[in-house]
Amino acid sequence: MNNLFGKKNAESRVFFINNDIKHLKQLNQNDCGPTCLKMAISFIYRNCPEALIIEKFNKIDHLLKHLDLHSKSLWTIDLAHLCAIEKLNHAMFTITLGVQDSYSSMDFYSNDINFRAEMLRIEEKFSNFKEMGINVIKDSIDLDRIKYELNRNTVCIVLVDANLLNGKNINLKDEDKELNDVYNSDDIKDFYRTSRASCCINPFGRKTEKNPKTDLNKLVELNLKKSNRCDYCGHYITLIGYDDTKELMFYRNPSSVQNFSFTSYLNFEIARKSYGTDQDILFIYHLNF
Repeated sequence: MNNLFGKKNAESRVFFINNDIKHLKQLNQNDCGPTCLKMAISFIYRNCPEALIIEKFNKIDHLLKHLDLHSKSLWTIDLAHLCAIEKLNHAMFTITLGVQDSYSSMDFYSNDINFRAEMLRIEEKFSNFKEMGINVIKDSIDLDRIKYELNRNTVCIVLVDANLLNGKNINLKDEDKELNDVYNSDDIKDFYRTSRASCCINPFGRKTEKNPKTDLNKLVELNLKKSNRCDYCGHYITLIGYDDTKELMFYRNPSSVQNFSFTSYLNFEIARKSYGTDQDILFIYHLNF
């Protein structure tokens, strides 16, 4: 685990990477969520025999079939339900306890011919989450809380709008040694020039001397107002770290063959707060906590 340039206090680190969370590639279009969950399982049980981890993976696949979820795009509460069944200490945060009726007009959701049935299924799960052992909390999580959880080795699975994330996927054999090379390469320079969505303004949120946090939040709000709700594409990613100095978020992208991905704080905040995500985030806590 790399905490170079960081301070001892987890809340004040300016740089952190958990490179013990290994990248996994999703096998089909609908399983980005389960793949992120398997990344979490692989990390949590990393000191156990490989056979146990494979057994856990197979259990997830079995549960998906048993719950008739193997051919569906999972909702975040489905992932939390799998955590509850597998006795993984977790907490799901969302700003909506249920399904917004307006989602029926969004292509991403309405393209599902069984959307009405899916809506009822999810509403029922939210109504019974306590009895099912699912830990759901209605709240909006800010960036500082996310960074704090990363420093505690919490696995953070985030629902984002893939069309607004605008990240860069690269392959690193040794993240500790190669990241500085990436910083000095054209990858970063090109990223800062070209990775902005056409709907967004003021790339990377130029900080003000007075209150950079407020400045970032205002930029996120402005960009969200300009985003196109019809283009929403839900996708799960697993966070692995951040760099406060360069305002970059590091993550594993299950849809990419490359093992390392990064995007700006501004892109990340826009993508995870986009209409359609409900700001869903799933924290899966390390066994030691």
